[in-house]
Amino acid sequence: MRFILALFLVGSAYGFEIVGPMVQFHEHAAHKATVTWLTQVGNNIPTFTTTNAQVRHTRNAEFGDLVYYITQVHLDELPTGKRCDFQLAVGDIKRAYSFRVPPMDQPDNISFVIGGDMGPGDQARSLLIEAKKLNPDFAVIGGDISYAHGNIGQAQPKVWVMWLNLWAETMTSEQGEITPLLVAIGNHEVDGGYRRSKEEAKYFYQLFHFPDNEAYYVADIGDYLSFIMLDTWHISHPKDQVEFLKGALIREKDVPYLIPVYHFPAYGILKGGYDAWQAKTIRKYWTPLFEDSQVRVIFENDHHIYKRSKPIYQDKVNKEKGIYYLGDGAWGRLRPLKKEQWESLWYVENAAPLLHFMHVVITKEKPLSVKVIDPQGTVYESIQIELKK
Repeated sequence: MRFILALFLVGSAYGFEIVGPMVQFHEHAAHKATVTWLTQVGNNIPTFTTTNAQVRHTRNAEFGDLVYYITQVHLDELPTGKRCDFQLAVGDIKRAYSFRVPPMDQPDNISFVIGGDMGPGDQARSLLIEAKKLNPDFAVIGGDISYAHGNIGQAQPKVWVMWLNLWAETMTSEQGEITPLLVAIGNHEVDGGYRRSKEEAKYFYQLFHFPDNEAYYVADIGDYLSFIMLDTWHISHPKDQVEFLKGALIREKDVPYLIPVYHFPAYGILKGGYDAWQAKTIRKYWTPLFEDSQVRVIFENDHHIYKRSKPIYQDKVNKEKGIYYLGDGAWGRLRPLKKEQWESLWYVENAAPLLHFMHVVITKEKPLSVKVIDPQGTVYESIQIELKK
């Protein structure tokens, strides 16, 4: 059966011009997704059609105070383990798109690209081009997505438009296949960075859909892989997320690959490093819960470098029970880093001033494989991480 969603038209027709589309996973990726795009005021808003999913509902609204409308189409009953096809059209002009829907049962292999601190610049573009070449099933961005709030009190919402245009351009194939994404919140989503209100991150909350409108949530890819996306006190205090986190870890206890993702690192090097107030707060409220649930790897961001921790358990190196903390966010932004800044830190195994994203491959009965990729597509290092014990 064919489901058609007729969207309204705005102003006179200037042709088929949109920013996007983008496909976002949240909650249950094998069943639900959201398709989002922007249309400049005065242009026709396309009609959305799909032949193999249900349109749950749609939202059209002004995108903040910019001269764009935002359209979000929430899809349900996705074709699990297959491609979801959809089409955007204005009159006789049509564009076909698709995205891969993960299976419920673990496939022979599934892969994703992950990192943070991106922005819409040339360095991010180079890394995104390399990421798309790897043909990942989806992507994960751990905050500081567009840098629309570059400095306190200097919000630049048009940067969201620039970023979405870059994402759609680089992460959509010539055949129209879009790489879906999951997102976490970072300080540059928020005017003021930390301890703020949702109103001070209004474009972020408009552009992305979240369960219960909270940027801390669980995204199940299937019954084999789940992401716990958390907020490092940009809007919500880590203490206020504890009950959510406890419940999520209990519900997901049988999931082989359980991966937390958040922005500010618990075991960082720069910006106060281990003694930063954000890091202390994370280690106080979240880290013991991760350790009790035998989490094996966590992806962190924010510092614009590459970092790989030693396996850490109860604030000590422990090869048997330890968690690896990876990343630190340089998917387009970079800071200088000298070896003497980290080589004496007890918790750091390796670090570098390296623009990068990580390509993660999950294969049945094998360790999780992580490759760190630079803007030229070169593998900086490869890591193998065993499942939780």
